[in-house]
Amino acid sequence: MNRCKKVSKYMEFYFIFIYIYFTLFVDSHVTFGENDIQAESVLNLTDNNISHADFYEKSLSSDSQSSSSYCPNPRQIAPCSCTGPQGFLYLICDQLSDEDELKRVLSTDFPVSEFGKLSLTNSNIPVWSEGLLKVVSFEYIYVYKTSLIKIFPQDFVSSKTSIKRLEIIHNDLQTFPFNYVSTLNKLEQLILYYNAIKIIPDHAFGLHTKLKEINLSFNMIHYVGSYAFENLRALKVLNLRYNKLFILNNYAFAVERVNPNLLLDLSNNYIIYISEEAFRNQVPKLLNISYNHLKSLSKSNFENMLQTMTVENYGMIVTKGNRFLCTCENSAWLAILPYMSKQHINGFVCSDLNINLMNVTFKDIRCTKD
Repeated sequence: MNRCKKVSKYMEFYFIFIYIYFTLFVDSHVTFGENDIQAESVLNLTDNNISHADFYEKSLSSDSQSSSSYCPNPRQIAPCSCTGPQGFLYLICDQLSDEDELKRVLSTDFPVSEFGKLSLTNSNIPVWSEGLLKVVSFEYIYVYKTSLIKIFPQDFVSSKTSIKRLEIIHNDLQTFPFNYVSTLNKLEQLILYYNAIKIIPDHAFGLHTKLKEINLSFNMIHYVGSYAFENLRALKVLNLRYNKLFILNNYAFAVERVNPNLLLDLSNNYIIYISEEAFRNQVPKLLNISYNHLKSLSKSNFENMLQTMTVENYGMIVTKGNRFLCTCENSAWLAILPYMSKQHINGFVCSDLNINLMNVTFKDIRCTKD
């Protein structure tokens, strides 16, 4: 039993190492562009438990029954198509001209009302009418390049108790009904990268016990409200890289209880200031604040986090790509950290001194010991 626990611990640090490698040596060289950054974040390399699209692909081959008995008349739903087994039918719609065409398809007489996946791609549907998807339920909704600007909570009423993955990417989504997510009690993945979302409101998500991944990277988010992610007890990946964050507000990433499995990525923003309670109770498996505009790591924000990481022997704070200016006032507490604590900070370099954290001394930062 003890041997299994040791193996598990080694595997955990192995996955963290892989993530840091990609973050520091691969992700740091990519540019903000669709062709340079692939759809899935490197965060996903670190977790084997989060199911992705291939889970749904496997579902198609799990049942050899023909879809002809369960799909609508092909002519009635053209240019969409229906395929797959009874247990996981696909409704695939590509290059629709407008919302009316989608409405016509969804108003067709469906032999069954429970589908596995809706794939809506390369179409011109900037706004969905309220309740557009109220007739048929889905486990997986995939919306790609449809110029979508806004959606309504009522759009997911029929899928309220079935949807596990909601993926709306490469659209123009400006707002999202985050507070409605708590009612989607089976939702495990919310993927909204490459959109135009600007604000995550206070208490955005509410209580949710199933949600494992939130990907809001490559948006225009400049504000994260207090306690926005407080009660997401199963959350393993929170990806906010490549946004417009300048200041992390009070309690923005505060949680009710410590989540040692969380990978929190805030890299490649414009963060210049972190409020004292921004990370209240946070001790994540990995916190990535690399490639921002931070000048220091404040004791009030990170001392307790590092103490827990040191005692519990897990966790990493990735800091590469910031221009830290080390003075006695802001860096003395870092200089006197035990070696074991410093091991939990990766990539910290005093840019004005060109000295890494492991080697910085009181003399370097012009401190005198009291």
